[in-house]
Amino acid sequence: AGLVSVPAQYRNAIESLKIISASEYRFHEDRLEQYLQLHANDLALGAEVMDRAQFESSVFKAADNTTPVTQSELGDNVKSILVRGQSNRIIANGDELALLTFPVNLAQAAMVNDDDRSIVLTEDGDVIATSTNNIAYRVGFYGDANEAQDPSGSYNRDQANDTVFGPVAGVKV
Repeated sequence: AGLVSVPAQYRNAIESLKIISASEYRFHEDRLEQYLQLHANDLALGAEVMDRAQFESSVFKAADNTTPVTQSELGDNVKSILVRGQSNRIIANGDELALLTFPVNLAQAAMVNDDDRSIVLTEDGDVIATSTNNIAYRVGFYGDANEAQDPSGSYNRDQANDTVFGPVAGVKV
Protein backbone atom coordinates (compact mmCIF):
# COMPACT_ATOMS: atom_id res chain seq x y z
CA ALA A 1 0.00 0.00 0.00
CA GLY A 2 2.84 2.39 0.66
CA LEU A 3 6.18 2.97 2.35
CA VAL A 4 6.61 4.59 5.75
CA SER A 5 9.50 6.98 6.05
CA VAL A 6 11.52 7.11 9.26
CA PRO A 7 13.85 10.01 10.14
CA ALA A 8 17.36 9.68 8.70
CA GLN A 9 19.05 9.21 12.10
CA TYR A 10 17.18 5.90 12.58
CA ARG A 11 17.78 4.37 9.15
CA ASN A 12 20.97 2.58 10.26
CA ALA A 13 19.26 1.25 13.38
CA ILE A 14 16.01 -0.10 11.92
CA GLU A 15 16.32 -3.31 13.97
CA SER A 16 16.02 -1.30 17.20
CA LEU A 17 12.69 0.25 16.17
CA LYS A 18 9.35 -1.21 17.20
CA ILE A 19 6.05 -1.20 15.34
CA ILE A 20 2.76 -1.15 17.23
CA SER A 21 -0.82 -0.59 16.22
CA ALA A 22 -2.18 2.91 16.70
CA SER A 23 -5.05 1.39 18.67
CA GLU A 24 -2.55 0.05 21.23
CA TYR A 25 -1.02 3.52 21.57
CA ARG A 26 -4.47 5.10 21.94
CA PHE A 27 -5.32 2.50 24.61
CA HIS A 28 -2.42 3.76 26.75
CA GLU A 29 -3.41 7.40 26.13
CA ASP A 30 -6.99 6.60 27.15
CA ARG A 31 -5.83 4.69 30.24
CA LEU A 32 -3.84 7.74 31.37
CA GLU A 33 -6.70 10.15 30.64
CA GLN A 34 -9.25 7.99 32.48
CA TYR A 35 -6.98 7.71 35.52
CA LEU A 36 -6.40 11.47 35.61
CA GLN A 37 -10.15 12.13 35.40
CA LEU A 38 -11.13 9.45 37.91
CA HIS A 39 -8.53 10.59 40.46
CA ALA A 40 -8.54 14.33 39.72
CA ASN A 41 -9.32 15.17 43.35
CA ASP A 42 -7.06 12.65 45.05
CA LEU A 43 -4.13 10.57 43.70
CA ALA A 44 -3.78 12.50 40.44
CA LEU A 45 -3.32 15.85 42.21
CA GLY A 46 0.11 17.10 41.22
CA ALA A 47 0.89 13.87 39.32
CA GLU A 48 3.27 14.20 36.39
CA VAL A 49 4.04 12.03 33.37
CA MET A 50 7.79 11.49 32.95
CA ASP A 51 9.82 9.54 30.46
CA ARG A 52 12.02 6.81 31.88
CA ALA A 53 15.26 8.81 31.72
CA GLN A 54 13.71 11.78 33.53
CA PHE A 55 12.21 9.49 36.20
CA GLU A 56 15.49 7.68 36.83
CA SER A 57 17.49 10.91 37.07
CA SER A 58 15.02 12.77 39.31
CA VAL A 59 15.29 13.21 43.06
CA PHE A 60 11.94 12.77 44.78
CA LYS A 61 10.94 14.02 48.22
CA ALA A 62 8.02 13.09 50.42
CA ALA A 63 5.22 15.53 51.26
CA ASP A 64 7.30 16.95 54.12
CA ASN A 65 9.77 18.23 51.45
CA THR A 66 12.64 16.65 53.41
CA THR A 67 12.42 12.86 53.37
CA PRO A 68 13.87 11.35 50.18
CA VAL A 69 11.82 8.80 48.24
CA THR A 70 13.94 6.30 46.30
CA GLN A 71 12.50 5.03 43.04
CA SER A 72 11.75 1.34 42.68
CA GLU A 73 13.22 -0.62 39.78
CA LEU A 74 11.25 -0.38 36.56
CA GLY A 75 10.62 -3.27 34.19
CA ASP A 76 12.53 -3.18 30.89
CA ASN A 77 9.36 -2.43 28.93
CA VAL A 78 8.48 0.74 30.91
CA LYS A 79 9.02 3.87 28.80
CA SER A 80 6.99 6.43 30.76
CA ILE A 81 5.56 6.79 34.25
CA LEU A 82 2.73 8.73 35.88
CA VAL A 83 4.49 9.90 39.06
CA ARG A 84 2.56 10.58 42.26
CA GLY A 85 2.51 14.29 43.13
CA GLN A 86 4.66 15.38 46.07
CA SER A 87 1.66 16.35 48.22
CA ASN A 88 0.47 12.72 47.97
CA ARG A 89 3.79 11.18 49.01
CA ILE A 90 2.83 10.68 52.64
CA ILE A 91 5.21 7.77 53.19
CA ALA A 92 8.66 7.45 51.64
CA ASN A 93 7.89 4.19 49.83
CA GLY A 94 9.42 4.01 46.35
CA ASP A 95 6.89 1.34 45.36
CA GLU A 96 4.14 3.96 45.74
CA LEU A 97 5.87 6.57 43.55
CA ALA A 98 4.67 5.27 40.17
CA LEU A 99 0.89 5.47 39.83
CA LEU A 100 0.90 4.02 36.29
CA THR A 101 3.57 2.81 33.89
CA PHE A 102 3.42 2.63 30.10
CA PRO A 103 5.34 0.78 27.35
CA VAL A 104 5.22 3.95 25.20
CA ASN A 105 6.51 7.43 25.99
CA LEU A 106 3.41 9.44 26.87
CA ALA A 107 5.59 12.30 28.14
CA GLN A 108 6.33 13.01 24.47
CA ALA A 109 3.81 15.27 22.74
CA ALA A 110 3.16 12.87 19.85
CA MET A 111 0.42 13.45 17.33
CA VAL A 112 -1.41 10.22 16.59
CA ASN A 113 -4.40 10.89 14.35
CA ASP A 114 -7.70 9.02 14.46
CA ASP A 115 -7.07 7.50 11.04
CA ASP A 116 -3.54 6.28 11.88
CA ARG A 117 -3.26 2.49 12.03
CA SER A 118 0.44 1.89 12.75
CA ILE A 119 3.16 3.62 14.75
CA VAL A 120 6.95 3.31 14.67
CA LEU A 121 8.66 3.72 18.07
CA THR A 122 12.27 4.16 19.15
CA GLU A 123 13.81 2.00 21.89
CA ASP A 124 12.76 4.75 24.32
CA GLY A 125 9.13 4.50 23.23
CA ASP A 126 9.14 7.78 21.28
CA VAL A 127 6.85 8.03 18.25
CA ILE A 128 8.94 8.77 15.15
CA ALA A 129 6.46 7.84 12.41
CA THR A 130 2.79 7.03 11.94
CA SER A 131 0.87 5.57 9.04
CA THR A 132 -2.71 5.08 7.97
CA ASN A 133 -1.54 1.70 6.62
CA ASN A 134 -0.82 -1.51 8.49
CA ILE A 135 2.94 -1.82 8.88
CA ALA A 136 3.98 -5.45 9.02
CA TYR A 137 5.70 -8.25 7.24
CA ARG A 138 3.96 -9.25 4.04
CA VAL A 139 2.00 -12.36 4.91
CA GLY A 140 -1.00 -14.20 3.64
CA PHE A 141 -2.87 -17.30 4.65
CA TYR A 142 -4.54 -19.58 2.12
CA GLY A 143 -7.75 -21.35 2.93
CA ASP A 144 -11.49 -21.52 2.56
CA ALA A 145 -13.24 -18.91 4.69
CA ASN A 146 -16.24 -21.22 5.07
CA GLU A 147 -14.27 -24.17 6.46
CA ALA A 148 -12.12 -24.80 9.54
CA GLN A 149 -8.44 -24.60 8.75
CA ASP A 150 -6.09 -27.55 9.28
CA PRO A 151 -4.55 -27.05 12.76
CA SER A 152 -1.47 -29.10 11.82
CA GLY A 153 -0.35 -26.31 9.52
CA SER A 154 -0.03 -28.61 6.53
CA TYR A 155 -1.49 -27.38 3.30
CA ASN A 156 -2.90 -29.61 0.59
CA ARG A 157 -5.71 -27.58 -0.89
CA ASP A 158 -6.25 -26.17 -4.34
CA GLN A 159 -4.68 -22.71 -4.29
CA ALA A 160 -6.62 -21.67 -7.38
CA ASN A 161 -9.92 -21.91 -5.49
CA ASP A 162 -8.76 -20.64 -2.08
CA THR A 163 -8.66 -17.03 -0.98
CA VAL A 164 -5.83 -15.25 0.79
CA PHE A 165 -6.55 -14.00 4.31
CA GLY A 166 -4.62 -11.21 5.95
CA PRO A 167 -3.80 -9.10 7.71
CA VAL A 168 -5.64 -10.37 10.74
CA ALA A 169 -6.79 -7.49 12.98
CA GLY A 170 -5.47 -7.49 16.55
CA VAL A 171 -2.76 -10.10 15.92
CA LYS A 172 0.76 -9.08 16.93
CA VAL A 173 3.62 -9.92 14.58
